[in-house]
Amino acid sequence: MPITIKKPKLRPLEERFCKSTIACAVMAVSMLVMLFAFMNKIVETGSKALTTAVFSVFIIYFLSCAICAVMGADTYRKEDSMSALGKCIIYIINVIVCLMNLRFALMLILAAYGADDAVTRLVGQQGQQEFIKAQYVPWFSLLTGAMIDLMVSVLSSWKLIRNK
Repeated sequence: MPITIKKPKLRPLEERFCKSTIACAVMAVSMLVMLFAFMNKIVETGSKALTTAVFSVFIIYFLSCAICAVMGADTYRKEDSMSALGKCIIYIINVIVCLMNLRFALMLILAAYGADDAVTRLVGQQGQQEFIKAQYVPWFSLLTGAMIDLMVSVLSSWKLIRNK
């Protein structure tokens, strides 16, 4: 009679962490869709509602990346899951990328609500147009981080499906 090898069940913290990575990927996709769909309208019209919506989704994505980083570190510490450690490192990098883009997000929301003095202090000596042109690297990093977040989510969902 052949020996059957049982797959180890997914531990509770690791399962919860996989579900949180999927939620974070949903936030990443919604943030990118809103960013690309509404950014031209925000720059042209200065709409407060659209700016607030994009800013709030960006902040929620930033917080979800921070939560996933903490949950990944906790899962690694308590359950010795190496995949959680790798995902935790990815989410720490995403938090850093979000911090790189926070200045631009603050500039957008402050400009939409008419706080021109605060925008001038935030931008510094360069004008707003030069500041926006200088955002190529942070924006590209944000896009890359969100795409990597999406890949991590696919791997996490595959892990959840495989172990059920």
